[in-house]
Amino acid sequence: MPENRKILIIDDDKIQRRMLSGILKSKYKTIEAENGAVGLDLANEFFKEIALIILDLSMPVMDGFEFLEEASKNIIFNEIPIIVLTGDDQVSSLYRALELGANDILPKPFNSEKLINKVTQIIHSYQLLKISQDRNYFNLTAKQLAYANDLDKLTGLFNKDAFIKISTEILNEHPKDNYYLIRADFVRFKLVNELYGKKAGDQLLKAFSMLLVEVLGKEAVISRFSDDDFVGLIKKDKEDLKFDLITIESFLKNYPLDISLNVVFGVYTIDNRKLSIDLICDRAAYALSKAKQGRDNCVYVVYNEKLDKWLKIEQAVVSGIDTAIENGDILIYFQPKYSLNDKSIVGAEALVRWQHPSLGMLSPGVFIPILEANGVIHQLDYYVWDKTCESVANWRKMGLLHIPVSVNVSRNNFYRDKLWVEILDLIEKHGITPDCINIEITETSYMNDPNQVQNVVNKCQESGLSVHMDDFGSGYSSLNVLKDLVFDALKIDLNFLQGLESNERAAIILKSIMDMNKLLKLPVVAEGIETQEQENFLKEIGCEVGQGFLFSRPVEEKVFISMLKRETLRREQENKKAHI
Repeated sequence: MPENRKILIIDDDKIQRRMLSGILKSKYKTIEAENGAVGLDLANEFFKEIALIILDLSMPVMDGFEFLEEASKNIIFNEIPIIVLTGDDQVSSLYRALELGANDILPKPFNSEKLINKVTQIIHSYQLLKISQDRNYFNLTAKQLAYANDLDKLTGLFNKDAFIKISTEILNEHPKDNYYLIRADFVRFKLVNELYGKKAGDQLLKAFSMLLVEVLGKEAVISRFSDDDFVGLIKKDKEDLKFDLITIESFLKNYPLDISLNVVFGVYTIDNRKLSIDLICDRAAYALSKAKQGRDNCVYVVYNEKLDKWLKIEQAVVSGIDTAIENGDILIYFQPKYSLNDKSIVGAEALVRWQHPSLGMLSPGVFIPILEANGVIHQLDYYVWDKTCESVANWRKMGLLHIPVSVNVSRNNFYRDKLWVEILDLIEKHGITPDCINIEITETSYMNDPNQVQNVVNKCQESGLSVHMDDFGSGYSSLNVLKDLVFDALKIDLNFLQGLESNERAAIILKSIMDMNKLLKLPVVAEGIETQEQENFLKEIGCEVGQGFLFSRPVEEKVFISMLKRETLRREQENKKAHI
């Protein structure tokens, strides 16, 4: 691919044109135009030699905006990047220029070193990433050419159907060769469209397509499944493939947009030819999802036995939740809440476990995120609410101590119409009252959609339900949540309690939270209490209610009933003594 070295400068200010030419002359030849009309003529005449255009927006005859509009109609400008030079700091003007196809903005007055660096960076990127319309550039084999009509219109890559057919044929014809399937996806690609417009997003997808073809080689079959979802069948040495993926991700850091671009990959080693290409693609996609959940510097994840195990667990959880509810495999445990003053039971939290027939006892930390991610958490939540209301009603019939029990509400359920009505209907069904049930929501639920959560919280409270914020301090805007929402109680995240004995800062923060909540007249529950030192400190700063392993682990209902019986008897005996 030849490297062009001329830069077209379009500016009505002759002095500025000469100044720009002087700055760039050490590395580039320049062509000058005094307005957009002349610039168009020169671009058409010398387009094979022009590597980049520097364009002023304010000019007579034809200004920069008009030039960009005309350029968008001419295919030659698809391969020539444009930097807009402007002294206009109005966001609307800059955004319009980007919408019309400008690749970058350089404000006046400009810094010489910054100008050269930006020009060099953009030219280097474009000359490596230019999209060729010649199908031979994609190195199609005779077999692949049979599917040449099944190309993605934007990128020229194969579409999904063609990729599935071609890949299946290749794998069948080369059973002993080593192949990998990769899935590639941008992190936060929507930001590009939102900040720079759809045209800039399309240009990035085209550039990325070309980059994949160049780096992954002649024998790779590359496809764009949808949006920014790319798939490739690769015949390579494993170490070479790893190097290629890192090269691709690193190269994007120089792409001419003032935004951090990150792409991640999921890799599947095709060692089982009995699997369909669709299933292979799914497994690579699963590895990709784990790459997206990884650290910021995670470039790729290879599907392995550990991921295979987790995938099977996820499939078993999603497909088995309804059966588990029907068969009673979902178990409700209760963890008591205690008064830190006299150790009496003042409430409880309903917690869930899953006795899976093949996977054994599953903790909520395993199956709840899976159910949330797959949109089937409501079945579980509703079951827990129903069973908790049933248990509370039975305790009352047994004449046991009346205590409120907290149930958790998944963040997904806040998007259900009239969530509070569902809970109130269950309360009515079992013949108890709203004060028997407390609703616990996490701080992160509020952060996802503050207005929706606020509406639900208000409706719950208007209906007589008490709403508690769970895991306070686990999010990024805890104080904002307290400012915007009125809760009935606050549960301190257990992370605050870790290391209290040796961490003076943690102790100061926790004391400040307690002092603040006293002023707000907001009761506080400390959860995760594990040591006597933690309990002593909490009592010193005025915390009155706590739960944790120091007092009791979550227990089965029959064990909790025994605890309630003892507490009920103790209270009755104290009342008798008080009346003697």
